[in-house]
Amino acid sequence: MLFRSLLVSADKSIVVAMYGYDDPELNEVLRSSLEDEKIYVQMSLDSTQAKGKAEQVLLDPWLNHKIGNSIAIGHSEKSAIMHLKMVIIDGVDVITGSTNWSTGGESKQDNQLTVIRDPFVCAEARSRIDIIHDGMLKQMAALAAKG
Repeated sequence: MLFRSLLVSADKSIVVAMYGYDDPELNEVLRSSLEDEKIYVQMSLDSTQAKGKAEQVLLDPWLNHKIGNSIAIGHSEKSAIMHLKMVIIDGVDVITGSTNWSTGGESKQDNQLTVIRDPFVCAEARSRIDIIHDGMLKQMAALAAKG
């Protein structure tokens, strides 16, 4: 599978903004990267999707507390769903399109996936994902403060 091959190739960073996320195989690859001190992993996930039963099983053991891992779960800047489906690997490859990280999204639905190898496209995409990620981290902090 293309997703898996590209994720496994990462040796510096994986930046993910994903709406639908319940693929156990891809999750295992990311878990391995979350445990690797040499790979920075940043994930921004939509809160409505992250609440699902299949998703919760995958997300519970994540290592957000480790140095080099930053995981944010929230909603869009306009309080709607965060619908991006984008991955940046090592600042070189951008994976984008309509495909969710799910069995249905990857094998049953009509979806589109594009891989672009261009550090300039990666930099532009990364700046947008970082803003979304920052907003989600602030949402999580506000929820925690409410207690």
